[in-house]
Amino acid sequence: MRLVTVLIWLLAVVIYLPGFLRMNHLSATLRSYRQQEVQLSEQNRRLREEIAALKTSSFLTEKLARRELGLIREGEWVVKNYGHDN
Repeated sequence: MRLVTVLIWLLAVVIYLPGFLRMNHLSATLRSYRQQEVQLSEQNRRLREEIAALKTSSFLTEKLARRELGLIREGEWVVKNYGHDN
């Protein structure tokens, strides 16, 4: 009788353990995706705010063009520092 009980337990473990481990892995993956979703939603919100600000502010548009594209106004000169700290 004891052998039958042990065999039933072993059979249950063999049958259910892979599914249990898979479920745990999928749960962890789902938690990771939900965390990424929160981070991406926050990033999207910030980007929408930045787009709205750029659409309404010529100052910010110019600042971005200068920083990202290196644009200058007509008549301005570009002075570059080549790392000489005097």
